[in-house]
Amino acid sequence: MTLEASFGTSKIGADNIGVNCGTMLYNEVKQFRINHSIAEGKIKMENQVTLKLNYPLNEYVAQNELKLQFSEGTTLGDLFLKEGIPSDSVGFAVLNDTMLHLNYRLQNGDFIRVFPLVNGG
Repeated sequence: MTLEASFGTSKIGADNIGVNCGTMLYNEVKQFRINHSIAEGKIKMENQVTLKLNYPLNEYVAQNELKLQFSEGTTLGDLFLKEGIPSDSVGFAVLNDTMLHLNYRLQNGDFIRVFPLVNGG
């Protein structure tokens, strides 16, 4: 005996429903295990920050917008040092209309605009 269901113009047999339900259950169990492992600290999630460097700071790196990985506790100053951007060349950095200090601890997903030190008179 075959069970069939009709949705619009598609027919789905019992065999397909079993496969689809099994796949969904497998994916849910897999995601639960991943989330549980992250919570227990068995899996480390990579944090990412985006730096938008304005001229002439972009001369220190290959691109003017960088997507960079960092570990927990990394500061903006640490990131500048790691990427070879002299912190004394940085005038200021902005996140969501807020000026940042070099000791700002980076958060996953931050988009930080970095402006050069301006000289002249």
